[in-house]
Amino acid sequence: MSPARFTSRNMINNKPYIIKDFFTIVYLSFSIFVFVVYPLVGFYIENGYFDLEVFFTGSVFGPSRLTFLDMITDVEQLLANFVTIVLFCLVSAFFFNFYGYSAAEIRARGTRKKDKRSLIICGLVAIGILSLVIVLSASNVGYDRPEFDGRAFILIIANFFPENFSVHVMYYFFLFSGLPGIFYMLASGYTRAKYSGWAADRANPGIVYMGLAIAVMEVMALAFPIITWDIVNAASATREMLFSLFDVLFITGIVLLLESRDVRKMLNDGKLTRETKPMTSFQWHGVAWLVPIAALLAVVAFIMVNQLITLHIGVYYFVSRVWSFAFMVCFTLFLYYLGLVSKQKRATSEVALNGA
Repeated sequence: MSPARFTSRNMINNKPYIIKDFFTIVYLSFSIFVFVVYPLVGFYIENGYFDLEVFFTGSVFGPSRLTFLDMITDVEQLLANFVTIVLFCLVSAFFFNFYGYSAAEIRARGTRKKDKRSLIICGLVAIGILSLVIVLSASNVGYDRPEFDGRAFILIIANFFPENFSVHVMYYFFLFSGLPGIFYMLASGYTRAKYSGWAADRANPGIVYMGLAIAVMEVMALAFPIITWDIVNAASATREMLFSLFDVLFITGIVLLLESRDVRKMLNDGKLTRETKPMTSFQWHGVAWLVPIAALLAVVAFIMVNQLITLHIGVYYFVSRVWSFAFMVCFTLFLYYLGLVSKQKRATSEVALNGA
């Protein structure tokens, strides 16, 4: 590592990244804290006492009195929510790619073999998780629900059923409101707006992800009737919003962590120059996304205040999401790296064309 990287100029360049690093640490720490503490606190709330041995071995969770092993082998949670999980991954990947590395940063990074390697690894792990879940479900290994026997592939498209679509409408509002991306924009907004010369790019692969997500939503909205009562009284949708916030913070923290070293190196090497605009397009986009987010939060608050939804978030459902969470993280990172590799190829082609 060159001594030149430790000059006062480079220290000044890195100051804005103290903010980004702070958000990264907060996002990851909060998510990990919730993942560990919530089940323990929830156990105490549901049972009025806490016993670590009973927590892992007793039949004490949920109305069916399940064990900890039952919860973590409930693979049908991933299959029954597969469509909404894929939508979550597509929308999240849109924000990470569209508001991520700018054209200037991509050119400064150059071609990265490790990005392609990470793309392959994340893709294989995501496929492996889904394949294993399908095999376990079809084989009735682990926690068995007889009503789902032999229906693994039917469960995968369960969200296309009319009643399930209406129940998840509020959750879809959550996805498209911008909440899955606003935390990322908040963390990287200052440095990205001031240093990387970010500009909206219609050819960005993130646009493709958002287009696919919107297409899926249009198919469901046109194919199935919307039941208003189910939309307003769907406690499961509000529960999924809360859980997804924990997922968003964790995945966002991972992406920020992956970007931190590369972008800091580009700043130290002087490959990025500071912008002087008082309000960049990146910041304007962030302000624009706050409008639908505020509208969604207002609607949810109204529903909760008027007690149209009685929300009970049990330990059983939280822990049984382990398969969904693992797939969600891997598939989102797969899409992130796929978009990154695509942007690299485009930047390489442009450089070659201009050079020619």
